[in-house]
Amino acid sequence: MIRLTGMSGCRTSTAVTTPPYSALDDFIGSYFHQDWRLDHASRADVVSLLVRTRPELAHSVTQDLQALLAEERTDEQLRDLLLWQYHLSYDPWRDEISMCEWLSGLLREIEEALERDDEDSVKQRTL
Repeated sequence: MIRLTGMSGCRTSTAVTTPPYSALDDFIGSYFHQDWRLDHASRADVVSLLVRTRPELAHSVTQDLQALLAEERTDEQLRDLLLWQYHLSYDPWRDEISMCEWLSGLLREIEEALERDDEDSVKQRTL
């Protein structure tokens, strides 16, 4: 999409890019905003809330993460993408964790939480 900007009579165009992984963009913007550590003690708490309140988004986020990680980007490319395009308000490099490791761990946590949630649903239906 191209957005035209400028004063009257003087037009310039600016490309506005939409992140390709919309579920991941929604998740990060909604849960890993600048105050996320005030709301949650850990990434696991964020994942738990996501799966409890928005399981359909959780499934879509796993698909986005799988696709993103399959692109085989360098860690620097992943970091730039997540911090600047998706506005992730956490930089795992500060904790000496690569962005790839952090994203892989996030994917694993969401998948495990979804499995537990599915198992709990099955147990409740059989009771």
